[in-house]
Amino acid sequence: MNGYSVSMSADLVADGAAMIAFERNGALMSVRDKGPFWLVFPFDDDARYLTESMMSRSIWQLSRIDVQR
Repeated sequence: MNGYSVSMSADLVADGAAMIAFERNGALMSVRDKGPFWLVFPFDDDARYLTESMMSRSIWQLSRIDVQR
């Protein structure tokens, strides 16, 4: 929504670790609260996601996903 974009390999989301969140603590996320959608990875569960490169791929205010072959 703010013009930020990221390109990433499908491998990063194919393992099932990436999630698209639309709620936080049971409530829909507003644009002001990083919504309406947020692509996140399990940062607390797996240290390999705790890199600057992976954190930059966690996109809030997600409005579109383009898949290219």
